[in-house]
Amino acid sequence: MSAHGFQSPVSGLEFRVLNGTTEREPGTFIIEKNKKAEIQAVLSRGEAKIKITIEEGASLVFKSESRGASSLAIECALSGAGSSVEMTNICRATGKDAQKSSANITHIAPNTRSIVHSKGVAWDSAALELSGLAKIEKSAPGSVSRVECKALLLGEAANARADPVLEILNNDVDCSHSASVREIEKEKIFYLQARGLSSAEAQQLIADGFLAVA
Repeated sequence: MSAHGFQSPVSGLEFRVLNGTTEREPGTFIIEKNKKAEIQAVLSRGEAKIKITIEEGASLVFKSESRGASSLAIECALSGAGSSVEMTNICRATGKDAQKSSANITHIAPNTRSIVHSKGVAWDSAALELSGLAKIEKSAPGSVSRVECKALLLGEAANARADPVLEILNNDVDCSHSASVREIEKEKIFYLQARGLSSAEAQQLIADGFLAVA
């Protein structure tokens, strides 16, 4: 697959797109029938919305990273039978930044599949809001969905909200969701400092490990 990168008309938003993707208008993508595609997005500031439609038999791997004071909203429609999306949304909020990341997946066609990982770390006095919605329409039997929203607090004044939601209108589905917001374990910081790392280095190492998706 070849790739191309470009700056979105939305200030602070950049994309890297691989084959199989057609951009109908800025921030709106079509994954064509039976294609395999990958989209990477980085939002460094401001607000942005991305809309994606995935056709029959097509699949998408979508990865985003949000930084600074920003709000990223992603809407994805699984419109074709057998289509799928795996979405990973990573947030890093520092200082007094307020950061939001939302992913709404709508299963329209049968035998569609979605996985959403929304993970964020809040340093200092930053605020994080992570949300994920999987909606299974009546027209989408045999669909599978997993929605995960998890946040780690690395500042005493930091705060976060994790809000995964399932909206199921068909009984023939396999869906689950999970959420967690937790503070860093000080014992881990002390352990890493005892191995020669500074406090900042130890926090960064723990944050990177938390944000990694297996």
